[in-house]
Amino acid sequence: MRVLFVLIAAGAAIGWWQRDAIDAMLNPPKPPAPVYRWTDAKGQLHYSDTPTKQAIEVQLKPLNTVKGMSPAEIAAANKPRSAATPPAQNQPPDCDAEDAATQARCIAAHTVPRNLALERMEKAAQKLIN
Repeated sequence: MRVLFVLIAAGAAIGWWQRDAIDAMLNPPKPPAPVYRWTDAKGQLHYSDTPTKQAIEVQLKPLNTVKGMSPAEIAAANKPRSAATPPAQNQPPDCDAEDAATQARCIAAHTVPRNLALERMEKAAQKLIN
């Protein structure tokens, strides 16, 4: 029963997403309506999208603009990286060493970051549960 409900809910969610995507393609956003400004007899300044006799059209700056990458930045981002990249500075020591001290350092270098990440994940999960 629970599985059936999950499947129905997932199907409804997919249908909703597809409907919105199709709606966005068929009905593109409309250009912004002109804005007019005028001052009434009392000296009060007004703004509206309907013009009056003394109204003048106001040119507004775009609200949401994002600067794109320059052609040089695009070329640099698409440039393939060389295979000979320098090794990381904090690379763990070689675990194939014969002496026990080097092997212990290698194990610690691998397990300490992993354990810290696990602790952070457990704390985040506890925050979500509580």
